[in-house]
Amino acid sequence: MARRRRRPRPDAGGGGFPRWEHNPFTVEGEIERLGGISRGLSTAPRWARYVARGVALMILLPVAIGLVAFVVGIFTD
Repeated sequence: MARRRRRPRPDAGGGGFPRWEHNPFTVEGEIERLGGISRGLSTAPRWARYVARGVALMILLPVAIGLVAFVVGIFTD
């Protein structure tokens, strides 16, 4: 079975973190970091992608349940 070619990490010279263009406390910086996370997950092993999806689901599921409960509470009163 042939090995798949993986994309190199952008701006990751020397194995460290990539250089960010924007301040991490701005909207642009948050968007840049989310893009970095998605690029990292696209080249990660399959098991790491499943773990990342599970963690994201564990974080977002309570938020979604709370939002649904809030909306239902508004319309039932």
